[in-house]
Amino acid sequence: MTDENHIAELNEVLAKARRSSFGDVTQEEKEELTGLSKKRPQDFELIKDGSRSKVGSYQLKSGREVILKYYYPTHIVKKLRNRLTGSRCRRSWIAAHGFLHLGIPTPRPLAIAEFHQLGLFNSMSFLATDHVKGVQLRFLEESRYETIAPALRSAFETMAEFRLAHGDLKNTNIVINKDNEITFVDLDATRFNLSEKSWERAQTHDRKRFHKNWKDNPYAAGILND
Repeated sequence: MTDENHIAELNEVLAKARRSSFGDVTQEEKEELTGLSKKRPQDFELIKDGSRSKVGSYQLKSGREVILKYYYPTHIVKKLRNRLTGSRCRRSWIAAHGFLHLGIPTPRPLAIAEFHQLGLFNSMSFLATDHVKGVQLRFLEESRYETIAPALRSAFETMAEFRLAHGDLKNTNIVINKDNEITFVDLDATRFNLSEKSWERAQTHDRKRFHKNWKDNPYAAGILND
């Protein structure tokens, strides 16, 4: 069972993240990211170009490579939900702090900004993180499966210990770098401090989604689903 002190420390980290807007950045980077939160740069290299979100890579003047995410909720229901539960950016921002505190690898969160209409509805959210380069698990060579399996198991064990759920364990949401180090991305569905019943449901959902990645690949399933 997880020590109560460890849970208290995690809750303190999450609470601090809810109140913060910047991570480990220099003053110059902070000023640049503040400007970028208000207007997408022209040399923004798009990774995702959707009607409600724009995601891309960018290099700051300091040389730091980052991922910039812009979310534009359009439906009134989503705007109301964001008001109650926080925007996708805010949920990702908080979750990233929690993951890193627990030693679960995820891109370091650098900045968040949210803009509202009439002081009520969220009209746009911005999130900046470090750019972790690598290949999505979906495209990883089978020869590397056994190498990364222990790191995946360790991360899942930590999630179980603290009763947290990633919420969207598609094989595109796990990135592996050239040194076979894993990184979890897209944390906007992550939930912490679940009750036992909620955790059981969330864990079942996570396991089913992760196993679904290998339904047509018995070799991968035998190694990665343990």
